[in-house]
Amino acid sequence: MTVTDLIEQWFKKAKSDLNAAKTLAKLKPPENELVCFHCQQAAEKALKAYLILHDIEPIRTHKLEKLCKICRQYDDSFSKFLEIGKIVSKYAVQPRYPDDFLNITETETEQALEYAQSIYDFCWTKIFSDNNN
Repeated sequence: MTVTDLIEQWFKKAKSDLNAAKTLAKLKPPENELVCFHCQQAAEKALKAYLILHDIEPIRTHKLEKLCKICRQYDDSFSKFLEIGKIVSKYAVQPRYPDDFLNITETETEQALEYAQSIYDFCWTKIFSDNNN
């Protein structure tokens, strides 16, 4: 498997998480915790795809800010995602268990969708547009 194939697989998974988040957000009432979980997962996978581009084995972490710091070593513009990474990272584990409900609001859910999409789009551009010039 080539590096490009591996990166594309990570993005396929990330896109799947984004699609799941968007679908769950449309439910009445929306599944806020699941939406935010899938947002975190999408952003995490996109960041890990960027690391693979630079021959970095993705570390096992759900902390987006940690992944952004590593990505920043190759492109300082990842700094802009450090703060939103902290916000979205909290949705990685807690929403999966019944005793850890976060009571996420629709506003927080919309914000998580926006943040995940922006990280996904940014990584996509950095990998597929910036490197094909």
